[in-house]
Amino acid sequence: MTDIIYICGNEYDINTTILELEYSDLTDSIDFWNNIILLQELTELKISFSTLDKLSPSIGQLTKLTHLYLDNTNIMEIPIDVWDNIKQLKELSLNNTSIIIPKEIELLTNIVYLDISNNNITELPNEIFTLNNIQHLYFSGNIITNIPTKIGLLTNLKSLDFSNNLITSLPIELLDLVNLESICYDTKFNNDPIIIKINQKFGINN
Repeated sequence: MTDIIYICGNEYDINTTILELEYSDLTDSIDFWNNIILLQELTELKISFSTLDKLSPSIGQLTKLTHLYLDNTNIMEIPIDVWDNIKQLKELSLNNTSIIIPKEIELLTNIVYLDISNNNITELPNEIFTLNNIQHLYFSGNIITNIPTKIGLLTNLKSLDFSNNLITSLPIELLDLVNLESICYDTKFNNDPIIIKINQKFGINN
């Protein structure tokens, strides 16, 4: 007989690989995480529109977890010891969470997709530019004033979204993103020389 795990009042097969929870009351987070870590086959965890306000270090026991989506939750920070426990992640989405991005994000060396949009972030931490495998980077809807020149180091980037920020000028290093296929920006940059060169060089039609 297949083992059944109860999470937020619902039944899940212990071999569940994808778990999606929306509009869930996760105020009893200890009990929640104690049950989650029983799903040892879990590869994707999506929690959205939830009261979740922190991650437990025990998430590191989900050794097969590669996709973590925490959009529209109450998470404001991820404890330092948690970052080391999720370094196998390939995709991480923290859209609209008011998250504070610490330097420990550099531990996510396998990350290919990162969404930190709509979080009132004022600047991108330098550690993001050490994530050499990243292919999709989204930080729209923040209050960032400039894109660091180190953006040019992320040569595997395929899509980039920096729209709806306070950016007034663009670094020429954007032209170093040789694998770029999609770029989203404010209309005020439509005639920016760098954007024109990017669109011409990479054949991008936004």
